[in-house]
Amino acid sequence: MRVYDPDPVRVWEVSGVQQTGTFSMLRCAGVTAARNTDAHTCTAELPRKADELIPAYFCRDCRGRIAEVSRRGFILADLYDLTDIQTYALFGEASYSIRGYDVSVSRRGGDRLLHVEITGGL
Repeated sequence: MRVYDPDPVRVWEVSGVQQTGTFSMLRCAGVTAARNTDAHTCTAELPRKADELIPAYFCRDCRGRIAEVSRRGFILADLYDLTDIQTYALFGEASYSIRGYDVSVSRRGGDRLLHVEITGGL
């Protein structure tokens, strides 16, 4: 999930110039996220069930980090510092502060899908 446009030169950094007035849909692994740059948010509705991760796609250290938090389903991984990857469980009602971003997780709507919202502070 991405809130801001990335810098075209500096990998993993936020661009000094952001698109404004844009609303974009991002699709990955069967989940659609909506990014609203004016509101500094990115939101996603996660399905009740999804295909499991294939362990062979991840290094041994990453598999261990994922296993620590994935017992309850989905995870959010902060990949900014690849030498210190942080993982967070996404379930029921939860909130995290990750490098200046506020992350909230809740169940919403009649179908009680897992709703994830990330808000930036620029």
